Amino acid sequence: MAIVDQGRIIAEGRPKDLMHAHFPAYLIHLPETAWPETLPLPENAVVEEGETELPADAVAPPLIELDRLGVDLGALRVSRPNLEDLFLKLIGHRLRGYPCGDGSLPSWSRATANFIAIARVYPGIC
Repeated sequence: MAIVDQGRIIAEGRPKDLMHAHFPAYLIHLPETAWPETLPLPENAVVEEGETELPADAVAPPLIELDRLGVDLGALRVSRPNLEDLFLKLIGHRLRGYPCGDGSLPSWSRATANFIAIARVYPGIC
């Protein structure tokens, strides 16, 4: 697989290898307000758009620790990074009117790095 930005290949390799090189296995998402005000965030935490994101290689140990620290786990969500996350991380921005001219995706496709890379090189695909 190759990830292309503005006609330039910025990463290539097997999807599994690229994902492993750029992301942890899991991302733990919490509302920003779930974190106790008196508790400093871990260095690897990312706070963006009202959400705190914590990278993790496993799920159970961090959840046990968060519960021990008194973090509100009521709205907790766990996700696995996907190819769209990889694409956005590597190009450093959201889509600029690609792949379908208005930033939308064709109704038959979910955003994946493979599709976006192809659509950016061949804009007529839409």
